[in-house]
Amino acid sequence: MSVLHRIKLGHRGPAANDLDQLEAQDTVRQGLEGCLQKMDCMDEIETVSSLRQAKVRHLFNIYDADGNGVLEKFDFQSIADNFARARGLESEADSYRRLRDGSLKVWSRLQQHADKNGDGKITLEEMLSYHNLITHDPALFQEQVVSLTEGIFQVLDSDSDGVITRGEYFEFASCLGFQALPEDYELITQGQEFTRELFQERLSEFFLSPLADSPGNRLFGKVPK
Repeated sequence: MSVLHRIKLGHRGPAANDLDQLEAQDTVRQGLEGCLQKMDCMDEIETVSSLRQAKVRHLFNIYDADGNGVLEKFDFQSIADNFARARGLESEADSYRRLRDGSLKVWSRLQQHADKNGDGKITLEEMLSYHNLITHDPALFQEQVVSLTEGIFQVLDSDSDGVITRGEYFEFASCLGFQALPEDYELITQGQEFTRELFQERLSEFFLSPLADSPGNRLFGKVPK
């Protein structure tokens, strides 16, 4: 079992305790250290840096729902609205409010550390700086990424059966506005059930892995070079 696969989830709900969080932080720290140990020279560091920057730019463009070149609260509200329309939810429904609150929680966490000048907007430069910060601070990675995983998984898992189906993954792609190729689901799952644990591993790979062929790199579709 890989280091990233052992990152603890928030799925246990109220029973999760401080020991779980410390264990999660420790596994993320090990993951970061493992990534760094694979870099033997400055050329490799540059390659890894270029790959990670490409992934950040790709995610930034996905989040930028209105395409105005900055991330704002409106973009994350729009993502929730896309899911609501796809599932035929009324704005007064509890399920819609949960979608909206979950999406805005991602924005709130992001803005807290990425919006350096406090103008309510996040530029690509701020996003790149934020990404560099969280990938070198295991505790912050736990706070900003790992702790949100359960909420994101619940949005994807529309029938709440604990597995993201092929159809649910492509709905996710459509609502976020990225192109998912027919083979992406198989590249991500590698023949496994797309469970909470696998989703956590793939999301962590997207942020942390220095390897170009990591399955998690396809979580948001093919990353442009």
